[in-house]
Amino acid sequence: MQIDTAIRQKMCDPYSEASSSFQFCPVTTTDGIDALEENLNNESFAKQLFAQMKRIIGHTGDACNGLNIAYGLIDHFFDRKLMLFCSWTGESRGDSVKYPMRKCVNILDIFFKLIRSVNSTFSRTLLEDFFKRITRNSKKRSESKGKRQSTIHRRAKTKKENKGSNSDFDCALGLSSVSATPNLLPVDQDKPETSGVHVDENEDYETNSEHEEENSLEDSDDD
Repeated sequence: MQIDTAIRQKMCDPYSEASSSFQFCPVTTTDGIDALEENLNNESFAKQLFAQMKRIIGHTGDACNGLNIAYGLIDHFFDRKLMLFCSWTGESRGDSVKYPMRKCVNILDIFFKLIRSVNSTFSRTLLEDFFKRITRNSKKRSESKGKRQSTIHRRAKTKKENKGSNSDFDCALGLSSVSATPNLLPVDQDKPETSGVHVDENEDYETNSEHEEENSLEDSDDD
């Protein structure tokens, strides 16, 4: 039975195989973004990268249309400080010109496919909005230590928060009601819900509290 399941998964997922020698580290420069975009034109490289990232996110989605998965995955693609020099369009309020993430067709495509592999409701619109938020809040994220406590904090909605809120991002930021996130562990458990991502208590990774700070931050950067 397990063999049959493995065969079916392999047939359905053309990116299921990866060499154990393949290693990808988060990109740290804009030249590195260009190199990654170019390398993804190579089918073999794309399959290897997909398989490596797939091992990170696992096979279980989240209750937030894939946004929790996206927040957990983005730091495996790019160093946080690199996002200081990027925006969605390449424009900024200052005199400097930023790297336009929207031109990275191959990178956006593989990121989209990874999230869609576990959350079929993840859309191109959510993908664009996610990268806009990541670049817009890059300063706050780069200064964050990224340490996560081993409990999940739920915050009740207020009338003000409900008005004009984005339900998908509210969910990813930990602002949705308990009924909207039925798979969360109780707060007195030792381990948080990880949505299929392996948790190392000594590893830096994104926090719900950090997402809340991002949501309330008024950044000076444009998209």
